[in-house]
Amino acid sequence: MHFRVGIIQYYDVEGISDVVIKEPQVLFNKVTQLIVNTFLCRIPLPMSQRESFCQRGILEFSAFEGLIGDNDQMTSQQFLKFLLHLRVAVSFTDNSGVLKYFIPSILNHVEKSPSDTIDTVIAPLAVTFKLGHCPKGLFGMLISFLLNPEGDQALTFDLLEDQIYQDQVSLRVNSSEDVDQISLRSHLSHLEVSVVLENYPPQTSSTVVCIPRATTPNEVCCGIRLTLDNCLQLSLQKLNYDFTKITPCFSLKCPQENCLKFHEVELRKQLYFMRCSGHSGRIQPPESGMFWFTKGKWCFSVFIFIEYGIDSMLVLRKVLFY
Repeated sequence: MHFRVGIIQYYDVEGISDVVIKEPQVLFNKVTQLIVNTFLCRIPLPMSQRESFCQRGILEFSAFEGLIGDNDQMTSQQFLKFLLHLRVAVSFTDNSGVLKYFIPSILNHVEKSPSDTIDTVIAPLAVTFKLGHCPKGLFGMLISFLLNPEGDQALTFDLLEDQIYQDQVSLRVNSSEDVDQISLRSHLSHLEVSVVLENYPPQTSSTVVCIPRATTPNEVCCGIRLTLDNCLQLSLQKLNYDFTKITPCFSLKCPQENCLKFHEVELRKQLYFMRCSGHSGRIQPPESGMFWFTKGKWCFSVFIFIEYGIDSMLVLRKVLFY
């Protein structure tokens, strides 16, 4: 007897659990076609949606209806469910309550951010990697998990449609009554995270009424970092990267004037410090960056290491309070 061996693909996901794919190549071709057409902006769209798609990668459900033919044995709704499950697309609700879909792969096509810096008093947090560069596909996948988390997530985020660029995407932080936002920027060597907090620092002008924040800056920044840590692990796992070889870590820009690199912020015996190849000992992280690492009222520890030899060390420590 002759047996034909093949692959049957099945996803136990709501909306597509009743679909069994006998030829996964057909689905793969459809997804590839969508991604290629996304790069080239070839998806047939009405003028009202075309600008939003080409400039920001945002589509409404009607745009997916033309991608599925009568012979595909799959509805547009089911195809969209596959895209959401594979995280080729991510759903979000705009300010008008309209359900839309964001395709991160379009980021390779849109224009770059017009600004290199974010106006904030808090130093940017950098995600650096052991292999020396940002893994391919991680930027878009990370945004997908931040917008549509798996399971419980301490913080949730909304996409800011007017701040989507090739190398930078901004999100609103839904942590409290405060209107905070973060911007994620993709670099070749690292990811950069900037945060802009509402009513921080407080306005000192007598003509400005400053509304007290519901959450402290430290609470928000630490919550963002912990959420990023979880989403980074999920993203690398989804992309089938070896986490031990990638090893993402949170870093800050070196405070030394002659060094422009980012260094990992390490914690030992309740002291935060950084290591720099151009400096003989440990150095203290910049004060403006410690919001990402400490909760409560105290922000960071100032410490001086005086070495008397390999085995002996005297530590002087002072804690600054806000």
